[in-house]
Amino acid sequence: MYAAVGVHPDEVGDLNDERFEYLKSQCQKDKVVAVGEIGLDYHYKREEQHRLKQHIWFIYQLNLAWKLKLPVILHVRDAHKDALRILKRHPARKLGGVIHCFYGSKEIAQQYLKLGYHIGIGGSVLQLEERAQDLWGAIPHIPLERILLETDAPFILPYCKDVIQPKLLRRARNTSLILPAVIRKIAELKGISADEVEQATTENTIRLFHLPIHET
Repeated sequence: MYAAVGVHPDEVGDLNDERFEYLKSQCQKDKVVAVGEIGLDYHYKREEQHRLKQHIWFIYQLNLAWKLKLPVILHVRDAHKDALRILKRHPARKLGGVIHCFYGSKEIAQQYLKLGYHIGIGGSVLQLEERAQDLWGAIPHIPLERILLETDAPFILPYCKDVIQPKLLRRARNTSLILPAVIRKIAELKGISADEVEQATTENTIRLFHLPIHET
């Protein structure tokens, strides 16, 4: 097991110099392979001051990743314009990373790909067509060598209202058990085999995070 350490944009209001020093110390542990998840989240209405804090701590954590030569795991929700502006100007982009739980269009994906980032695909791809249409349209245009698999557990459940009662659905948790279905959906959208997707995304993960694992 390997770890990423970072402060989610929703939680940066609790950050201060002392906590950031603790964060730095954790990022230097042997099995920490990335800084994340970090980024910007504009989904919920907040004071402009909170957005400013998000920007400041996002840049601080990018600085940390650059100093430690670690890739990043990026959380960007309804904030792609600002996130891309920051990432284009920051040298941490040279270390790579992944846009976690990507749920955007082909055009947005291409901007991150140009900067050298990978695209993380998880439960979002198993939603209904009206919710996942942009993502379905983007996946055929994302090179297989730039896709990573994920769950975003415990959130982003596949569409399952037809098989789980509403009362039980509220208690349901997303887990890694969805990964075979994510692989099959990516394979379907790209017109390749599930084995190809599984093999490539495994290799991508090992390469991006510099894991001391050798495929046999």
